[in-house]
Amino acid sequence: MMNNRLKKIAALLVAGVMVIGMTLTGCGNSSSGSGGGSAKGMKIFFSTLTLDTFKEMLQDAVVEGGKEAGVTVDVGAECGSVDEQVAQIKQAVDAGYDAIICNPVDATTALQLEVTAGDTPILFVNSQPDEQYLEPDKYMYVGSYD
Repeated sequence: MMNNRLKKIAALLVAGVMVIGMTLTGCGNSSSGSGGGSAKGMKIFFSTLTLDTFKEMLQDAVVEGGKEAGVTVDVGAECGSVDEQVAQIKQAVDAGYDAIICNPVDATTALQLEVTAGDTPILFVNSQPDEQYLEPDKYMYVGSYD
């Protein structure tokens, strides 16, 4: 049962990445005529706090789902503090990632993470930031209410 639930969450994350990809590519508006609107070729950075069994399974499922969707998902080192996560998000932005999947060390620091990310969209997972920090197609949350 846990594995099926994890697969559903991973599918939601990949769907979220696809939405971000479609937003970034203009939903098919491409000057090359290749159609766009696909997340293929996107680079996503996954930032997370210290892993436990569930978080590790989630991370692995996201990486696998990315492979299946033609998306590169690179995973950063586990963050033990907000400062480490902010630094990691800044490095991801500087490296040109298209979007960030973030399991925040502290959900109350969402605004700080968003300011650091600038124009790079963030898909928060597992720990939901306050609604005031979520914005369609830019700062979104995927997770359960359990």
